[in-house]
Amino acid sequence: MISAVFFDVGGTILDESREFAAWADWLGVPRHTFSAVFGAMVARGLDYQETFRAFRPDFDLAVEVDRREKAGLPETFGEEDLYPDARGCLRALRDQGLVVGLAGNQPAHAGWGSVTTAIGVDALPALVAAHNAARGRTGRS
Repeated sequence: MISAVFFDVGGTILDESREFAAWADWLGVPRHTFSAVFGAMVARGLDYQETFRAFRPDFDLAVEVDRREKAGLPETFGEEDLYPDARGCLRALRDQGLVVGLAGNQPAHAGWGSVTTAIGVDALPALVAAHNAARGRTGRS
């Protein structure tokens, strides 16, 4: 019997295409090209940061995140990035008595807290949310 259901946040609960487009614009490359290269890097099992290095070999994520913030274009995720059915799906599963979990690798600087707030973690008792602490991220359960 199934007692728990876990979802990857990016691409499942959270539509990351707005941020992908923002990074493409920041790098000055066509959005569809950025997306295709990103997909190719992930399919090859490479770190997502290799996408940036494909366009700019000396790319330093920390430096560019700082530059974007100073330019008033911080990397963020929020309510507008949720897929329309995400919250309802999570709530329906929880209402069936299932433990609902989220796992993600959204960057801490982009606001994991804003992601869980947008999803409605507080409105979903027993929801487990975690992300990669090894990469400067924290978890919540």
